[in-house]
Amino acid sequence: MVNHLRDLIAADSQNILLTAAPQCPQSAQYFQMQTILQQAKFDKIWIQFYNNPSCEAWTTGFNYDDWESFISGGVNSAAELFIGLPGSASAVGFLGSGYITAWQAKNLICSYKNREHFGGAMLWDAYYASQNQDLAGKSYYNLISEALKCGGCDGDVCEPVVTSSSYTISSTSSTVSTTSSYTSSTVSATSTSSSASSTSSSISTSTPRTVLQPLPRKTIALRMRPPAHSSSRLLTAPRLLTASLLLTVPLLLTALHLFITPHPAATLPHRLRPVLPTSSPRLAP
Repeated sequence: MVNHLRDLIAADSQNILLTAAPQCPQSAQYFQMQTILQQAKFDKIWIQFYNNPSCEAWTTGFNYDDWESFISGGVNSAAELFIGLPGSASAVGFLGSGYITAWQAKNLICSYKNREHFGGAMLWDAYYASQNQDLAGKSYYNLISEALKCGGCDGDVCEPVVTSSSYTISSTSSTVSTTSSYTSSTVSATSTSSSASSTSSSISTSTPRTVLQPLPRKTIALRMRPPAHSSSRLLTAPRLLTASLLLTVPLLLTALHLFITPHPAATLPHRLRPVLPTSSPRLAP
């Protein structure tokens, strides 16, 4: 069952730990978890060094080193071993055994904390360990925690704290954009580029030229570049038509007046009108 659970954990890629809490005796009569610990892989093994007088922490039968030998070379060779202790006398009750003071627990931990598979301490339970305080107000839990830290025991060799400094070098780059200007008759362009190490510039020459530009509809014109000393004038088709009409209309009015005005002779009385011959006169022979 434990191996199947391990397969499910591996397939699900979850950071789940499998732990076991065997009692400390390893004799054939009392080693209840021997088979499962030999066949199933656990991450942490919490050994109960209490309620078992033959191997409890305060006795000469304390057998932590036997557990180191038991897991070495087996399926649990990578597991961590924890020394299990009761958090207070109340944790084991009147019928229980195995409680040691915080000072005794510290000395025990300092003696075994450098073992290969040592992982820490297990306290039964957290409530009793937090309520069990010394005269200075420190709880059993905190005193055990201090002993487990590097420097909590005499003779601890702690790795120096490595500090690192990081520097950030920033760089600044500037870019000069190219600007182009255009007029109706002269086109000029100037470009400038700059970098951190070199600067280059170029100026193009300007050449006057005639430019045809689109004007509004119904207007046709050719705009030429005017001389520098004169202003530009634009003579368009409507202006030409206006000038022509100003000259033509008086002439038309004069012709029309002559056409409709009667001849002076038409205004004389009938009797005074000259008689014009109806035919050419005949000459006598």
